[in-house]
Amino acid sequence: MGMRFVRVLGSAVLAALVAMSWVSIAHAVVSITACDTLSTFGQTYNVTADLHASGGDCLVVASSRITINLQGHSIIQDTATAFGAGITDGGIARDVTVVKNGSIKGFVFGIELDSSTRSDVRNVTVSENDLDGILVGDNSLVKAAAAHDNGLTGILGGDGIRGKERVQVQDSETSGNGANGIRVGSSCLVTGNTAEENLEDGIATGGSCTVSHNTASDNDGDGIDVGQEDATVNGSKSLVTANLAEDNFDDGIRVECPSTVTNNVSSGNFLNYDFVGGNCTISNNKE
Repeated sequence: MGMRFVRVLGSAVLAALVAMSWVSIAHAVVSITACDTLSTFGQTYNVTADLHASGGDCLVVASSRITINLQGHSIIQDTATAFGAGITDGGIARDVTVVKNGSIKGFVFGIELDSSTRSDVRNVTVSENDLDGILVGDNSLVKAAAAHDNGLTGILGGDGIRGKERVQVQDSETSGNGANGIRVGSSCLVTGNTAEENLEDGIATGGSCTVSHNTASDNDGDGIDVGQEDATVNGSKSLVTANLAEDNFDDGIRVECPSTVTNNVSSGNFLNYDFVGGNCTISNNKE
């Protein structure tokens, strides 16, 4: 009985110490009222007023596992000829950055987290940035975002949402951007999005992707291009299903084979369907 009591007591003490260790690394939420460098690991920063930048970056993510809650506020570049980004990792790899609930306008890049991994961008609107609206690195998620009128002042144009490998873009809207609405690499999931009136493709992906339940219309390039002409990985082994592509200047739906293309509607495009190569599985598509 005595030994059993000691073991139980020891387990209770260990559990208490573990709980205390978690408490010791927890951080109180920090309020932000001006542009700044965010350098505390695991910190949540709440923006409590609109932030105005005067020539460069506004919020620099300088550690991992940082959450930025804009709380409905905006980040605005006040200098017309400025450089920088609304939110950036500064070209240094960070991990698990969360940005949510607000808007960013007037920078070179709205959100520039392409050097980082596992970023999570939700419910953010980016507009009128010189180049790309949202840039994310590998294994990232962009959900319920809006990217419009980006890349119109840059020489090369810019994408509304651009991601690297294994990126998910979901339930987002892109329109009027100077290049592609959505452009991501291979092993991606692009679903439930709307891409309209972009100056290149509405949606462009690499290979081994699932592209489903999207609407792409009135784009100056292809509506949906799975396996871009300039991609380093072709579009084979992808699933393209239940999409709507209408009135795009080039192809409605262009897919590199072998892929599975089913249950799509493509109409009013220069070429409604363009299957590149052989051995695609094609069924129940309509024009």
